[in-house]
Amino acid sequence: MDNSSYRKDLYSASVDICGRFSENILFQKGNTRITFSETLSSIRKRGAFIAEKGYGKGDVIAILAENSPDWCITFLAACSAGCTALPLDTNLQKESYPEMLRAVNARAVFVSEKFLELPGNVPVHGISSDLNTSDEAAFNPSPASCTETAVLLFTSGTTGSPKIVQLTHSNLLHIACECTALEEYTEKDVTLAMLPFFHVYALEATFLAPFVTGSTIVMLNSLKGPDIMKALADNPITIFPAAPLMWELFFNALAAKARAQSLLKYRLFMFFVNNAPVLRAIGLGFLVKKIFTPVHDAFGHSHRFFISGGAPLKKEYFRCYKNMGFNIMEGYGLSETTGPIAIPYYKKSEPGSVGAPIRGNEVIIKNKNEDGIGEIWLRGDAVMPGYYANDEANREVFDSNGFFNTGDLGRLDKKGSIHITGRLKNVIVLDSGKKVYPEELEFYFRQSPMIGEIAVFDRQSDGAPSVFAVIVPSSEIRSSFSDIRREIAELNSGLPQHKRIYRFALSIDELPKNSTRKILYREIKKLLDQGMYQEHEKDNAVLNQVLTGDSPESENIISLLKHKLDEETLYQNQTLQDLGIDSLRLIDLIVYFEHELGILIDAEILRDKRNLG
Repeated sequence: MDNSSYRKDLYSASVDICGRFSENILFQKGNTRITFSETLSSIRKRGAFIAEKGYGKGDVIAILAENSPDWCITFLAACSAGCTALPLDTNLQKESYPEMLRAVNARAVFVSEKFLELPGNVPVHGISSDLNTSDEAAFNPSPASCTETAVLLFTSGTTGSPKIVQLTHSNLLHIACECTALEEYTEKDVTLAMLPFFHVYALEATFLAPFVTGSTIVMLNSLKGPDIMKALADNPITIFPAAPLMWELFFNALAAKARAQSLLKYRLFMFFVNNAPVLRAIGLGFLVKKIFTPVHDAFGHSHRFFISGGAPLKKEYFRCYKNMGFNIMEGYGLSETTGPIAIPYYKKSEPGSVGAPIRGNEVIIKNKNEDGIGEIWLRGDAVMPGYYANDEANREVFDSNGFFNTGDLGRLDKKGSIHITGRLKNVIVLDSGKKVYPEELEFYFRQSPMIGEIAVFDRQSDGAPSVFAVIVPSSEIRSSFSDIRREIAELNSGLPQHKRIYRFALSIDELPKNSTRKILYREIKKLLDQGMYQEHEKDNAVLNQVLTGDSPESENIISLLKHKLDEETLYQNQTLQDLGIDSLRLIDLIVYFEHELGILIDAEILRDKRNLG
């Protein structure tokens, strides 16, 4: 592919792409198949409707809908009509959308059926292709410069008020073209699209990347394990992008399945997972392949590589997939950098490394310490021109040479690959002047089988900053406060004095996270201040409180749950994940309760329940 041919606006690129791959299948959802030529026709029809309504150059057109071919067509149609697209998160409270639309002076919003009654004064149009289209021949595309804004994205707002990222036509096409060239995409590839397009990671990895390469997108509007596995079984998926938590859940489900069969099978499975490289090196690769054939059967044998993005992937899970014979790679990027500004070639990916910046981008490390760790600053074709209507924020994040401050800390190795070590805002500066990197400590302490989750941050002690941790004990080992204290003391012995944890608290719930599964430190600190965590030995009984019912109905539910899970005792602090109920088993549990109790259960409410208590 000649990437330079796509240094243009999205409509011109669409005409070129859909002309070259006209008969290829672009979208596949269930029994529906849509070719590239049919997609271009639909873009023009929707674009004609947009223009007919009087929306044009520079107007903001919002999209509030689940993933679908109509979502993608509306996105490209809005950009083709000279408008700016605004993808909105479908998981927010409905009352939040009017303010978001007002913030960017949106002219209209295209919605799926569940959002047709959207509050506010902005005109609402159904996104279905059966509605709101006009004569294709009437469409006159609005010429756009590749440097004009194509899309606006609200940041997650995990560290303050959400900012609005502006990305240009060139930003979007540059990332799609350069990344697919590096990873050797062809028109024969098939990508599984299940992550929501309102995240830039999904927008690039599961929509624009297949689009610019003439390949196929299999749409799946579900994150349920059985649905994902069925999609993998029914389609020759070659590229599978997912979030780190999903890769963890998939592997944990595999391990849990082996454990359920027998302890011997579990130990054998984990032995091969941990020792596969050595076994291959001594000529026993055939045995490794045989052991992991059922796993490859489940994921399908067409796969080329898995992608992990949106948050860091734990090294131990990276190694597990590599050892089982899968290519898995981790990219690095932000909404401000159009997603993956750095990725490795999938055959050369390494744990802990997100690769080198892709062509057209560069990185510098500022304010390095003695270990070469410093602030990561980026510049290039993938970096946004700036935040929407926010000069103050732009002055804070760009230097005089146009480099963007990511807010992340890291280092460059000899090959120019980036290694992320933490967030600048999280660094703890002690009175001695020494710096402590929380993410480094979190990784170190997670090696303990007694620690399920850990968040390390700065907490004042006698008026001075100190290293503090909130810990969720592992569900595998039921530990008291004193047990964890002894474990921390043991692990501290392997650390320099200034990095040791002397004060901590225990949580009976999993740590609060945002929609991309990033830990929300400010929420943890708030809960700590409210006394929601155990900071003293005398409170340890709460961690082992047996789950009991306060009515015949609740006692019956607990009895059914014990029977289904084959557990003699359940505890209030246990979560669904503690009990091995991941996305692959949740639906089975729901069906069981609906049958036994004669009721309907909302899967989302059950999935979001933090513990059994």
